[in-house]
Amino acid sequence: MRKYRQLIISLVAAFLVSASPVQAETSGTARFDRASLIVKDMEQSLLFWRDVMQFDLLFEPRQLPPLENEYLGWTKNAVLTFARLQSPDGAGIGLMEIKQPGFPDLELEKYPNAHGSVIFVHVAKDIEALHNRALAAGTVLKPLGLSRSGRSRQMYLRSPSGHVLEIYELLPTEEKPN
Repeated sequence: MRKYRQLIISLVAAFLVSASPVQAETSGTARFDRASLIVKDMEQSLLFWRDVMQFDLLFEPRQLPPLENEYLGWTKNAVLTFARLQSPDGAGIGLMEIKQPGFPDLELEKYPNAHGSVIFVHVAKDIEALHNRALAAGTVLKPLGLSRSGRSRQMYLRSPSGHVLEIYELLPTEEKPN
């Protein structure tokens, strides 16, 4: 029995090490881990990132312990819920829902871009399928069409939190204009 318990502990430890973020390889540098989005509605955001973008849910939404973070604008009375997703190629997205009276809204619905905003750029495979899912979810900001360079098909989506995503798929070489 002890042997099995040690085996199970070893397997769990190996999983936790492999599932934890990779550290920067060179001293004094930082490795990009994920983009964390502050969202108003965790469920709507999960539906978008999981069902439309087809990211895998790594961590189910969980409430974080109370933590004051004056630098990021919330108090110890804020209710923080966090989930983590990952694209098929390993890019990470964190979703953080903050419930706190008076927590401000960015005007992303009215102005999807301004100084300080972010556009998340994704390369697609089978952009038609992604476009169809986005249309069904009502998240298309700019419909699928040829990019300005003529080298890709491109669309823009808006996540439920208001963030803009640029999605493109390169055209095969023979389809590119001269």
